[in-house]
Amino acid sequence: MLIMEESNKQGVFFGLSLNVVNNDVNHRWHEAVDYFQLDYQEKPIRGTGLEDYFCMAWGFRRCLTRSDFGVVHTNLYGEAEILPSGRANPKGEFTMYRFSPYDYIGFKNKIRFYFGGTSNANKNCRLEKELSISYRSAAYWYEIH
Repeated sequence: MLIMEESNKQGVFFGLSLNVVNNDVNHRWHEAVDYFQLDYQEKPIRGTGLEDYFCMAWGFRRCLTRSDFGVVHTNLYGEAEILPSGRANPKGEFTMYRFSPYDYIGFKNKIRFYFGGTSNANKNCRLEKELSISYRSAAYWYEIH
């Protein structure tokens, strides 16, 4: 899932808000890997995953707001918040944000930020076009002239 791609611009990326609607309890969308590709790097910088990017390891089970990150909406689909496997229920609606005022990401000519692939821990995470899930996002950045 592509979040932001800009080229021939210099700027600073400092945040993201993301809304996810997932209708499949087996789709572990929050295990996707985060990638930043800056300027003319051949390989992107690989993060530790979507849930870690939003400072919410172990899934998005509850609302939590902090100045720089948070989950502002959860609406779990189904009766159980915790699945029989002990894992958090990834089925439902989730809205989260992360701002990076102290660890922002600067770029001189190009930025590409996306979530994709699978974490090593979970092979059921796919971000291809699927009928069971939808994403909406807003990236926050400044252009420098």
